[in-house]
Amino acid sequence: MKKTYYWVVGVLVALNLALLLVVWQGHKHLPPPHKGGMAAKQFLIEELSLSSEQQLAYEKLIRVHQEQLHEIREQTHELKKQLFGNMSAIDSLEENRLERAIADLQIQQDKITLAHFRTVRNTVCTPAQQKKFDQLLLALVERIGRPIDNMPPPRKP
Repeated sequence: MKKTYYWVVGVLVALNLALLLVVWQGHKHLPPPHKGGMAAKQFLIEELSLSSEQQLAYEKLIRVHQEQLHEIREQTHELKKQLFGNMSAIDSLEENRLERAIADLQIQQDKITLAHFRTVRNTVCTPAQQKKFDQLLLALVERIGRPIDNMPPPRKP
């Protein structure tokens, strides 16, 4: 019985180590989640092997993109302060208006981001890099768009 127990424990430890290795290997090609745009920037620079000139053009586009999003984020923040700061005093019509305004700003932000990536693809990347860019983009956006990892998981009722 003791021998079987050690075999089972040994197999389980080996399986856990194998699983950790697979998980670690699967994520090494993506930037860490929510380390900001700089991790995404460096990830694309490295994965696409951007030249110095391409990097300068890309950095200019990033600055423009960040400036465009800054005002939208400020507006979203103010609307959310109104929505959540006045919960007891707000009527359903005003609540709906604020929710629609926040949603419209999110749509505007997504459109600006899509246009940014399209511009990066079409003006910075070579045709060979464009193919790789297309493959990397969805994984990058999914990774960046995830909730912050250090947030606690939702509680079960």
